[in-house]
Amino acid sequence: MTEKKNKVGILGGTGHIGKNLIYYFSKNNKYELNLFSRDVTSTKNITNEFKNINVDNYDKLNSYELDTVINCVGISNPTKILDDKIDFKKITDKYDEQVLLYLKKFSDSLYINISSGAVYGENFTNNVNEKSTITTMQEINPYAESKISIEKKHRKLSDNNIIDLRVFNFFSRYINLNTNFLLCQLVNAIKNKTIFITDSNDITRDFIHPSDLFNLIEKCIKKNTINDVFDVYSKKPISKFEIIDLFEKKYDLGFKITNNIIEISPTGVKQNYFSSSQKAGKIGYEPEFTSFETIQDEIKFLL
Repeated sequence: MTEKKNKVGILGGTGHIGKNLIYYFSKNNKYELNLFSRDVTSTKNITNEFKNINVDNYDKLNSYELDTVINCVGISNPTKILDDKIDFKKITDKYDEQVLLYLKKFSDSLYINISSGAVYGENFTNNVNEKSTITTMQEINPYAESKISIEKKHRKLSDNNIIDLRVFNFFSRYINLNTNFLLCQLVNAIKNKTIFITDSNDITRDFIHPSDLFNLIEKCIKKNTINDVFDVYSKKPISKFEIIDLFEKKYDLGFKITNNIIEISPTGVKQNYFSSSQKAGKIGYEPEFTSFETIQDEIKFLL
């Protein structure tokens, strides 16, 4: 007897995280994958490397009976967070409300929302832990504010199956190298044979491997009946100078340290932007890869 496939719908599938989820879902015959987009033709062109995927307009979501809906809609370019013309709350609310309306029709479906570590505010002198709570700051960047608003709404809907996954850092073969993330700057320095310039301040980041993120999402799908939030983490975080050391030894990176530069982050300076909370372990999640291994695995596709 043929095993029933889990019907999965993804919103925002052409983004960085979305493309990775499509890659892993399309390789696994346990799932039937449906993408929803504003521009069906463009989405089909972008995702034509993947097989057996159905693409439809966002407004057709309610015509599909899905087991799981994953919302990956979001801004992946940090510089856009400073753009006053972007109404983050309006964009975030629009697609979230669409899924919440969907849950009113299909109440047994699971909604997985890709949230952000930005909900903890802008002070990351110390990393987040299991006792940390989302920020109550009155003044915070609009991007973080939109994520906080959505999470609070989801917790109030306790009868619905909704999981928010807070992603802190993400790096993969599908990243847009025209963004200003640290790893993009380093990859571009290698590709263009330029000197990477940075300051002496060390920072720590945690890059979850795409397969570990997929594994966590599978754990959520298996759990199904749940309304909760989880921080996303790898097996071990990594510091800026550990990354630079890797790039220098393996890819002949040339770099220079100077304190005459000012590094600006649109969401505040993040000294230790990662979480040590392993609450996701309660649903069976156990990451296989460290941040170091994630970078080594994925960078080869970019170089």
